[in-house]
Amino acid sequence: MISAPSHGVADQCDTIDRQALFEQMAPSYAQISSLSSLGIISAWRKRCVATAQIQPGMVVADLLCGGGEAWPWLEQSMQGRGSLIALDLVAQPLKYPILLERIEVHNCDMFSNQLASQSLDRVVCCFGLKTFCYSELVRFAGEIRRLLRPNGRFSLVEVGTSSSWLSSLGQIYLQTIVPLLARSLGAPSYPYRQLAPLAQRFGDGKHVLQAFKQAGLQVEHQPIWGGLAHVFSGNRD
Repeated sequence: MISAPSHGVADQCDTIDRQALFEQMAPSYAQISSLSSLGIISAWRKRCVATAQIQPGMVVADLLCGGGEAWPWLEQSMQGRGSLIALDLVAQPLKYPILLERIEVHNCDMFSNQLASQSLDRVVCCFGLKTFCYSELVRFAGEIRRLLRPNGRFSLVEVGTSSSWLSSLGQIYLQTIVPLLARSLGAPSYPYRQLAPLAQRFGDGKHVLQAFKQAGLQVEHQPIWGGLAHVFSGNRD
């Protein structure tokens, strides 16, 4: 029997108003994340989608989709065939109005979605895991398992930390440069100041492995870019 981690803060659910945080960040997130990462974040999304091994004709879900920043890579993988479903508490795909004509968007809480069980071939999620505490990660993994068909596959990417010098620099960058950039572009700096502590809490992501295994999923973990980001992938049995 796998239980919640006994140490650290990953299993402590906070009281932050995530919907308010996301609503403040949503209009500026795509621009600021791209500029502040010098485009690297797009490469991480592309890596996440590639790891999902999507084939044309599949039914794919982009969970916690935000502004639909992963959609170009998903569309490329699907080659215009299959179905793409996007879900977020605050979905604001401002950059891709044309894609909205053929993407099914659900504005709802992940834990109260109405998607049918075993209706998906693939699930991807880019940068949504760090907002969950351990018990929520178990629930999230359980939803992924419920939604995937047998042998369905998932791929998730998240910003975190490691013991590398590159990760330490990344943490300082998140704490200082990103909020300053947001403010210089006229966006509220408060939500961007929350990114560094969330990434710090997420850490090396080992608790994600434990949570997904507890939910009955096979999962693998691959740190990328010196532990600045972490890719989690696996299958439903």
